[in-house]
Amino acid sequence: VLLLVVQLAFITVSCSSRANKIEWKKMTPSVIEQAKLENKIILLNLEANWCHWCHVMEDSTYSNPEVIDYINEHFIAVKADQDANPELSIRYRDYGWPATIFINGKGEDVVKRAGYIGPEYFLKLLKAIVADPSLEEPIPDIRTKEVNSTEVAEQIKRLSKNVKGSVDYKRGGFDQSQKYVEYATFEYALLYSGDTELQQWARTSMNGAKNLSDPVWGGVYQYSTHNDWNHLHFEKLLSIQARYLKLFSYNYLYNKDKESLDKANDILKYIDRFLAHENGLYSNAQDADLVQGEHSEAYFKMNNAERLKLGIPKVDTNTFTNNNAEIASSMLLMSDVLNSEALRLKVIRIEKALNQRKGKNGLYFHDFGKREVFSLKDQLAMANLYVDLIKSDPNNKYYKSELISLLDAINAQFSLENGSAKSFVGSNGLLPAPILIENINLGRINNWVYNSTKEKRFKENAQKLFNYILNPQVIQEYYSLPELLMFEREINTEANQYVFVDNGKSSDFLKTARAMAPFNSVIGMYTKSTLPQDKKELFGDFTEDVLFVCTSSYCSSPMFNSEGVFEYYK
Repeated sequence: VLLLVVQLAFITVSCSSRANKIEWKKMTPSVIEQAKLENKIILLNLEANWCHWCHVMEDSTYSNPEVIDYINEHFIAVKADQDANPELSIRYRDYGWPATIFINGKGEDVVKRAGYIGPEYFLKLLKAIVADPSLEEPIPDIRTKEVNSTEVAEQIKRLSKNVKGSVDYKRGGFDQSQKYVEYATFEYALLYSGDTELQQWARTSMNGAKNLSDPVWGGVYQYSTHNDWNHLHFEKLLSIQARYLKLFSYNYLYNKDKESLDKANDILKYIDRFLAHENGLYSNAQDADLVQGEHSEAYFKMNNAERLKLGIPKVDTNTFTNNNAEIASSMLLMSDVLNSEALRLKVIRIEKALNQRKGKNGLYFHDFGKREVFSLKDQLAMANLYVDLIKSDPNNKYYKSELISLLDAINAQFSLENGSAKSFVGSNGLLPAPILIENINLGRINNWVYNSTKEKRFKENAQKLFNYILNPQVIQEYYSLPELLMFEREINTEANQYVFVDNGKSSDFLKTARAMAPFNSVIGMYTKSTLPQDKKELFGDFTEDVLFVCTSSYCSSPMFNSEGVFEYYK
């Protein structure tokens, strides 16, 4: 009898233990099939391991017994790390992190919610979805449509006006509670807009962004809240370091801001101290919390010794392709700013490590694991890296070959009938919808390659993407889109050709010009013996190293030093 009581007690404890744990699965086609067969909704918990509110939701909402029981009975629970799944990250970027997404057996999004949700409200939400699992937003059927010049002009005018209306001229950043500097808006303001008010906004924003820099270890925190630059969220993402390394570099070059150069150097020191791997790649992120789920504001006010005594926030040691390609591009820019061969060699080492991830289909895996899904996000980051490497070394046949083969693979495998590019290839059960920002970036790269090679297929691909993006069904949902304003300028304007003639004087001012050049610039490096005949007639008589910026009908005055370059960019 005693043995039977003990056995029953063990069974009771075991069942109780199972009942108080959510049965998380991975996002796979079989999960979608299960949802279809069982007529259940999938609950996707998309989190980040560096994210404070993800930790809090895990410890409160997803540990609540009522929530656990209801999820296990009525839903198929899926958990995914957004950094490890870029096709999910880009798809649901407006809802996290954490992002809570409900998906039906057709792979359609039913309901999407952003950020932390407490257990009481979450339980109400779960019950409401079970009662009515219909789509909260209809899925548009976007067809191929030719857009006329009048429609394009109207949309460009609207978006240009809205960019100016979206920013905070007094404090910098966007006119919203969260403060950070988004690269595309900064790039447009500084290099494309020709608007003195927006250019001043860029300077104001970078002055604010200096407060996001860790004064002890270097590196940049993700953002600030409360509509100022002083309420910091302390996570440090590699992608954020890549962005601000580029932003601070540009602010130094264009606005002669020495402190920005110091902040950029601090980023390099931080990633080398805390994120570097022996193979040259860098870790994904460092946590916002020393103890996960507990605010660490007091910790980040400490000096180096005090912090080290308590420990170091956890580092996500994954070396993802997109983030490493982005940091490599930013480091390459910085190598020109600093005239640093050592930094350029680090970039070459990163490229070699990432190139090992290329699959037989010509696309890049997200990491060293062989996932069955290839994200467009990874491919675009690699393509951008090769564009930058070609600008840095214009006569390098290997970089040109890698870019052309990658872009051909992307255009062949990601293209949809309506002219857009889907966000991933492979199968995770979801419908691979196009993401507008990715399509703009792909269009800009195709257009740049056309300007560099004059191969018409890349111009045709760029035009298809442009027509898709300007489809009223697509573009009308967007308020501000500086990426599109730059794409529109680039696809309709002849690219600047930078002609540098090396006469053996070991000049470094080309690096300054290269660093300051807008994206849609083609760099050419020649000696007198390699100058094409048409260029020999124009540039062959110079004995000093000389740089010109040309179109088919115009060339700048000759530049012989960095001072001439800075004067040109005024």
